[in-house]
Amino acid sequence: MDFYNVIGVSSGASAEEITKAYKATVKKCHPDNFINASREEQEKNTQRLQWLNQEWQRYKSGKKDSTVSPNYNSQASTSYNSYDFTSFKQQFNQAYTDFMNAFTARTDNGRDEFLKVQRKKDSIKATLNERERIVRLDSYSEVENMKQQAGLLNNDIEAFRRVIQDNATAIIQKRNELANLHNRKIYQLMPKRFKSEDNILVSQLEKLEKKAQILQNELNKKIAQYTELQMKIRNYPEECVNKDPEVIRLRKELSDIEQTIKEFVSTHPKAHAK
Repeated sequence: MDFYNVIGVSSGASAEEITKAYKATVKKCHPDNFINASREEQEKNTQRLQWLNQEWQRYKSGKKDSTVSPNYNSQASTSYNSYDFTSFKQQFNQAYTDFMNAFTARTDNGRDEFLKVQRKKDSIKATLNERERIVRLDSYSEVENMKQQAGLLNNDIEAFRRVIQDNATAIIQKRNELANLHNRKIYQLMPKRFKSEDNILVSQLEKLEKKAQILQNELNKKIAQYTELQMKIRNYPEECVNKDPEVIRLRKELSDIEQTIKEFVSTHPKAHAK
């Protein structure tokens, strides 16, 4: 009987698959599973366990093509006339210990690799954080300049608002003057006599209203510039960080190593679990 057939995998299976299958098969041979079995079954299982342990040692040493087969016939069973259940459990424990030692060694190696990659990730992350901090500090001088510009814009906005308010007051006065003119009885009796005065007031009112529109448009532009500048002030440090070549390089390196860790964890689920 072939070792691979017994543990239920093909000879072309990966080392991880073979190890997993061997472990599962050895567990099935645990003496506790045969406490209520017949003496013959217990002896067969002992023989099976011995053979599995032997073939596992052959597999680990690189001799994967086994020509030895476990003997499950009745003649082999009679060779265990002095069956010792305690000895059987010791044999199982030895086989299981050999397996776990090999498994733990691979896990420890995986753990070492995981810690090595993790340390590299931590180092890159620390370097990246320091570089981002330096870039932000360097950007603050430009931020201060922009804040001064924002202060000047804010002063212009307040000045425009005062001019607009004064112009609005003048418009109201001209409208009142025009209304008073039209309400005078003498104007109603002789409108042609006051036509020139009427035209002057209307012209002045139109100029004030046109000026109000120009002032409002200028104010809106100043407000838009101020809002844009305030947004730039808030985002400027991070924009500098995001455009910095060294930061870009470190972020790419960090992303690559995080992907490596993700792939490592998926293939070595127990390596980082300790």
